[in-house]
Amino acid sequence: MYEILLISADRGFTNLALKFIPHINGSIQVSTATNVKDGVAFLEREDYTDLVVIDHDVSVDVFDLMNSMGRISSGLPIILLSRNPSAELLSDALNSQVDFFLTRGGREPMEFFTELDQKIVMAAERQRNEVQRRINEKRMEALVQMAKMSDQEFQRVVHYAVDKSIELTKSKIGYVSLYDKESRILRMMAWSVSAMKNCAVGSFSFEFSLDSTGIWGEPIRSGKTVIVNDYENDPRLMKKGLPVGHVPLKKLLMVPIYLNGELIGTAGVGNKERDYTWFDEVQVMRLMEEMFSIHSKLEEFKRNRGQVSVIRDLLDSGPYGFMFITPDLNVVILNRFGAEVLGCDPVMTSFVPLNDIRTPAADIIRAAINSSRLYSRDETVRIPVSDDERDRTFQATVMNMISSDRQNPGFAVTMVDVTDLQNKDDLISRAVDHIRIVEGPVNRYALRLVQRMLASPECTGELREQALRLRESVDFIRDFRYVGVKQPVWMDMGEVVTRALKTVDTPDIEVSTRVDGIRIYADPAFPAVLRHLISNTVEHAGGASRIDIGFKIHGGNLTLVYTDDGCGIPEEIRERIFDGADEGWFGLFLISHICQASGFGVACPETSRGSRFEITVPASKYTME
Repeated sequence: MYEILLISADRGFTNLALKFIPHINGSIQVSTATNVKDGVAFLEREDYTDLVVIDHDVSVDVFDLMNSMGRISSGLPIILLSRNPSAELLSDALNSQVDFFLTRGGREPMEFFTELDQKIVMAAERQRNEVQRRINEKRMEALVQMAKMSDQEFQRVVHYAVDKSIELTKSKIGYVSLYDKESRILRMMAWSVSAMKNCAVGSFSFEFSLDSTGIWGEPIRSGKTVIVNDYENDPRLMKKGLPVGHVPLKKLLMVPIYLNGELIGTAGVGNKERDYTWFDEVQVMRLMEEMFSIHSKLEEFKRNRGQVSVIRDLLDSGPYGFMFITPDLNVVILNRFGAEVLGCDPVMTSFVPLNDIRTPAADIIRAAINSSRLYSRDETVRIPVSDDERDRTFQATVMNMISSDRQNPGFAVTMVDVTDLQNKDDLISRAVDHIRIVEGPVNRYALRLVQRMLASPECTGELREQALRLRESVDFIRDFRYVGVKQPVWMDMGEVVTRALKTVDTPDIEVSTRVDGIRIYADPAFPAVLRHLISNTVEHAGGASRIDIGFKIHGGNLTLVYTDDGCGIPEEIRERIFDGADEGWFGLFLISHICQASGFGVACPETSRGSRFEITVPASKYTME
């Protein structure tokens, strides 16, 4: 589900958006505001908004909103709408890093909102990927901080892990309990402060018998993660109630905790606003298991080799780069991973002045440290690294370790490989640029040119045939761009056939249909399948006088059957008929991809007369009235 905010002073347009956007994509939830002030108030109140769509005019100024909401710090994607084309507004939008710019004036609502839906999904998914990346970074930073807490009581480390689990999952409550296998007792080790503030239980038990515990003991009994997103109504699990006055539960995520293959406890978080997912599970489980793993290793090494060497070994074996730099810019720790990024030797037993490391990556780190020192804040930079095998990108976060008494022991730097993310961002950016050009001015120009050619009295014979083929190519670009990018929808086959017949002129051809009452779950572009089949019969079947559209059922599957009595399809091209885009067979190529996106099969079996096409619909994707 994507949650967007639409800011528009045009009530008519707002009403159209509330009607069309949920109709096109049921996964988009729209909230509205009529001015900048109300929009900013909504964003401050609702921190789960994925994206802002702004209808720009004299009443709703996009740049006023961006200044008010703090565009740089908020990071929310923005789609800018304009009633009429404006080169000046487009230039300002690009300079302000608006994600997409669309003109809505003079366009059919379905066409405009379909394009807007595509842009919403692209921008929101890109934003969610970025949010997940930042959460993963915060988890890594938390692990580094826990490693530095090894000289403190373990109970404080556990409380820190619980608080971080709540923060990373945006929950309200959390806990950690250890399990004693011999006595079958769960002992509560830590719980969130917010949970206890909201809990009015007079007598709180710190130990629970596994045999008498309900849902709380399920991760121990099953050894698996338990996610409950509707606590009151979920019938799957055994719930034995809560003590009177306990904070009410709405949602719950609980994970088992393993150490060296042995189940040692359970941890959980609860009452997140959105549903818990596998991503939340990963954050809690990794944080808890690695926290106990770090503690176990630290205790073992402290008995044998001492605390300093343990921390160095842990950092040196970690799957990320780490370095610690004193205020006078001496590197005292640089693990192997980090040394590979900087292009130098590791630093683990002495110190090396940062200025002595003369590599491009070290220059980037040095500049980030100077910025962190100047502004007393953390800094994040990206470092490109090239070697003989491939080009990679690393993200380095410089953490200013300044304490509450303004003392600065130095700077901690973590380095994470984000090559895949960088490549994905670059690919998306290039794809968006290409789509803007192809589906925008290029496609529109080509369509206008073809229409002018066909309207000319001189366009006859072979020239007219070529113009018609060119128009077919342009229509293919229009139809193909949305295939497979939207959620399937239920559609009535009788209505699909009726719409297709209205768009294709069928002179002297009798059309018989037997698909009333059949509904299929298909890609929204599926009506183009029938339109192209009928068009092919009219233009290429040679003397066809009849079209039959019916169905048959075999093995629980539905097969839609389309036949005509035309000249048929030559045997030598039958096997490659759906793969002939290079030869100009755009309609059949489009049909094949729409069926594939819908999860259907499509075939062109041999027949004694005319042409026959069969579309197989699985049992789960059709109903009959």
